Amino acid sequence: MQKVSVQALNECFNVSGLDYVEMPEGWEKMYDSRTNNWGKIGGKIGGPKGARTQMENKIGMWSRSEEERRLDSVKGGKIVGNKHRENGTGIFSLKDEEKLENCKKGGQIMGKRTMELGIGIHSLTTKDRVENGKKYGHIGGKIVAEKYSRTFSLISPDGEVVEIKNLTKFCRENNLTRANIQSVLRGNRNHHKGWKQA
Repeated sequence: MQKVSVQALNECFNVSGLDYVEMPEGWEKMYDSRTNNWGKIGGKIGGPKGARTQMENKIGMWSRSEEERRLDSVKGGKIVGNKHRENGTGIFSLKDEEKLENCKKGGQIMGKRTMELGIGIHSLTTKDRVENGKKYGHIGGKIVAEKYSRTFSLISPDGEVVEIKNLTKFCRENNLTRANIQSVLRGNRNHHKGWKQA
């Protein structure tokens, strides 16, 4: 890290009272001598003019490739997200119901935006959307079934007590009729193919 005189930064950033600020490597690229303007330093922005100058002259963050900028954004998002989680701020200061409402609103906004711009799922043909729906709906269905399935106990034909989670899956794997097993669990039937209520 290089140290830069705060006097040079005071016009753009409110850092009066400090003698020096530690600058990231390559900070020189962030300064445009023609406009005497700084771009983005330490999370503070030197104004729209500075940002525009950076973009036009490919300096500062714009000197990096699109992939590098994307990775920086992802990394920065994770850092900020972790800070919010640790401090209980941002979305982590909300109750579960409020978080859910925010997620719904965000999903609706992003859905409309992707539709308007024709990106994401809206860039696909109808046939591709149907295929994706089948593929990911199946995966999502499995996750939901695993998470919300109740647990049951049955006695197998061998006399062993078996704990079952996800009755539909269990019946499919053991060649049993789900309705008949449910009748056994309710006590309406004595057994189904040797399986009894525990």
